[in-house]
Amino acid sequence: MKVTVTISGRLYDRGPQHPGVLDLPKGATVDDALEVLQRDICSRRCLVPSALVAVSGDHIGTIADHQAQPLGDADELFIFAPVAGG
Repeated sequence: MKVTVTISGRLYDRGPQHPGVLDLPKGATVDDALEVLQRDICSRRCLVPSALVAVSGDHIGTIADHQAQPLGDADELFIFAPVAGG
C-alpha cells in the first residue's frame, strides 16, 4: 500500500531525503512508517519526539506519544516538527 508523507517545521529540510510516498505492506501501522522514516533520515538528524503526527488530517499525538493506528492505502502521514519564533 502507498502512504503519502509530508514533513514540515524544522524538519522540512529532510523532505528531499525521503520518498514522498512510502510503499508499506498491507496492515502497516503509523509506527511502521515512522520506523522507515527514522531509518531513512537519521543519518543527519532524527525525527524529534515532540513532532506532531497526523493521519489523513486527524491528529493522533506526537512521535513519542501517539495513538496506535493502522494505515490504509492512500492515507497521508503528516509530521509537524516544532518551530521556534518570537
